[in-house]
Amino acid sequence: TLGPSGTAIEEITHLITVTCTGLHAPGLSAEVIRELGLREDISHTAVNFLGCNAAFYALKIADLIINNDPTAKVLIVSVELCTLHFQPKGNTDNLLSNTLFSDGAASVLLMSDKAPFPGLTIEGFYSLLLHEGWDLMGWDINPLSFEMILNTRVPVFIGKEVNRILEKAAAHYAIAKDDISHWAIHPGGKKILDEVSHNLKIDKELLGNSYGVLRDYGNMSSPTILFVLKRFLESPGRDGEKIFSVGFGPGLSIETSLLSYGK
Repeated sequence: TLGPSGTAIEEITHLITVTCTGLHAPGLSAEVIRELGLREDISHTAVNFLGCNAAFYALKIADLIINNDPTAKVLIVSVELCTLHFQPKGNTDNLLSNTLFSDGAASVLLMSDKAPFPGLTIEGFYSLLLHEGWDLMGWDINPLSFEMILNTRVPVFIGKEVNRILEKAAAHYAIAKDDISHWAIHPGGKKILDEVSHNLKIDKELLGNSYGVLRDYGNMSSPTILFVLKRFLESPGRDGEKIFSVGFGPGLSIETSLLSYGK
C-alpha cells in the first residue's frame, strides 16, 4: 500500500534510492541515511542509471520485499538533478533534452496491505522491451560528461506502440481496457501524452494528472511518475477502481504497474 502514514524514522526497515544524474560515491543511499537519521543497519539498495521509468523498478523491488516480509516498511527516495547534464550543443535532439528536463525529488513509503491507512494498492507489474526503439533514448557516457540521447521520434514511436503495450499488459493483469478507471502516464513530454491519448482513444481529461505534473514541474525523469501518483492519492477514487500506470525508458524499455484504490 502507498499512502500517508505516521511512521517514525526508526520504523523504516528498507531504503531504495533512485537516480541517474550526478552519480557519486558513497552515493545517494548513504546521504539519505545520514541526513534522515535512518538506522545504521538499514537494508539499502540503489537503482541507478535506468532513466525515466526507474521508479517502477524501485516499486517492484519494494513489492517483492513486502511480499516476503509483511512487517517491512520500505522507503523509496528518487532524486534527479537533470540540469547537471545540460549540454551546449545546437542539434535538435540536444535542444529537446535541455528544454524538456528539470530537477525533482520524491519519496514514497510502502507497507503491507495491513497498513492502518487508505492508499493505493499495488496489484502487479509488467515489463516490455521494444527493440525497435533501441537507439531513440539513452545515455552516452564519454570522458567529459553524460549526454542524453532523446530522439524527436520518441512520441510517434510510443504512439504507434501504445495499443500493443496496453494489450499485452492487460492480458498479463487479466483485465480489459474498460476495467481501467484512471490513467497514470509518465509525462515524458506533451507530444507523448497527446499521442497516448489519440492512439488509445481516451479523453485528455483522463490524463489530467499527467498533463498537470508536466505543466507544473516538467519532466523530472524518475520522480515524475511519483508526482503523478501523489495526485491520485490526493483525490481518492472508489475502492477497487483500477489505475494503469506506464513509464518509458532507454532501450526503449516499458514499465507498467496496475494499482487500485483501497486495500
